[in-house]
Amino acid sequence: GRTIAVNLNGRLDYFGATVNLAARLQQQSEGGDVVLSESLAGDPAVSALLAGVQFEAGAAQLKGFDKPITYTRLRSVA
Repeated sequence: GRTIAVNLNGRLDYFGATVNLAARLQQQSEGGDVVLSESLAGDPAVSALLAGVQFEAGAAQLKGFDKPITYTRLRSVA
């Protein structure tokens, strides 16, 4: 998605809905997993990489978003 990058106080910082979504989705991680937005997991290039990977669907009400956001959680297989 679209992102705005600015140099603020000597630091590069990013703004936008995509950045906010990524920041909120990382909070859904339980450790030892990767959380992807449903749209990213459904992208043909990404879904091809996920073939054979154990995953589960989830949804959460995230700060700054009106509706619950659906996501895909990838778990490592030991």
